[in-house]
Amino acid sequence: MNRSDGNGMRSFVLPRARAVNYIGVFQDVCQLIGEEATAKLVTQYGGTRLYLPATIKPEHPLCQLLGQEIAQKLAGEFSGLSVEIPRGVKLLIRQRNTLIFADRALGISHRQLALKYRLTERSIREILNQSPK
Repeated sequence: MNRSDGNGMRSFVLPRARAVNYIGVFQDVCQLIGEEATAKLVTQYGGTRLYLPATIKPEHPLCQLLGQEIAQKLAGEFSGLSVEIPRGVKLLIRQRNTLIFADRALGISHRQLALKYRLTERSIREILNQSPK
């Protein structure tokens, strides 16, 4: 949804109804910049607004975070908009769980996984009892 913030700046807010659904919120952004870059974006800026200029200079924080090419893709898509970045909790949990499955496949114990991911051993068991997605 496009709107003005009262200062003449256009902004884009992802609809709240879509914020509940990982696919709905991140589908366009993930297709544009990839899941790994999207995870970095929501980790750094989730829950805040981010202004995207038409062109991004190499010293822009997004270039430092995502690289020039990916940052420019975002700027091209959302040029001149102040974008409210969702927190992306489901995306981050999904990525974390994928890493837990991979680490477990390498033989890392439940205890070591709990310490590494700052979870309880019970949480690790519950995650590992789910089918990997």
